[in-house]
Amino acid sequence: MLAYGKFDGSNSNTRYLDTGASNHIYDKKEAFVDIDESYIDNITFEDLSQRLVEGRGRILIKLKNGVQKFI
Repeated sequence: MLAYGKFDGSNSNTRYLDTGASNHIYDKKEAFVDIDESYIDNITFEDLSQRLVEGRGRILIKLKNGVQKFI
């Protein structure tokens, strides 16, 4: 799952991508190929801080070898 969440704006280029996880957060709504905005949830990080998730969907990325994949 790739979730959309708003952040405090201190670094608008912040991305949380965990290659060992199946869930990721991205704060640029326009990057999503599709998004289900009816999905609302909170995620908890290892340090117990939480962030609101306001949608989930897919983003198309291009790998180093040129192959495109959805995350």
